[in-house]
Amino acid sequence: MTYRNTFRQFAETTIANKGQVIANTDDPGVRIAFRNLKYIKYGLHDPNLDWYATNLAYSSKSTSFDLYHKKRFISRCELSLLGEHNVANALAVLAAAHSIGIFPKRAITYLKSYPGIPRRMELKANFNNILIENLEKHVLMQIMWIEFRLEFDRFGSLGELVEAIHQTISYY
Repeated sequence: MTYRNTFRQFAETTIANKGQVIANTDDPGVRIAFRNLKYIKYGLHDPNLDWYATNLAYSSKSTSFDLYHKKRFISRCELSLLGEHNVANALAVLAAAHSIGIFPKRAITYLKSYPGIPRRMELKANFNNILIENLEKHVLMQIMWIEFRLEFDRFGSLGELVEAIHQTISYY
């Protein structure tokens, strides 16, 4: 069984159980594996996707982009993380947040304050001004950060917040 067949089987099972599949169609393997499936598509620059980003801009400490959902402009977004891969991760997070009822503009506010996880974007070496960073996947951590912030806003006491965090972690 190829990895594409494995991903397709996973997607079919998820959809059959009333789950959502959210996938980056910038990867041609995803487009092939998920052909003819109904799933939430995201990526960079393609206006035919459910979620996409355009007009990426970089500073020394952030990445910004225009966010679109189904060809409708949502907002200019800013991440405190650098690089296209982090924009793609943010699109996945925004799509997931939206699929569970979190309004995009609220999620965007929280994503901007997402500090990254330990070791993310940590400078490992500098060779003649070529920066080597520690890169790890962290979409799940971004989703949990947004949910943490939402729960913190909603609950007043630490006890209620801890229970909400426990439920969030158990959900994933």
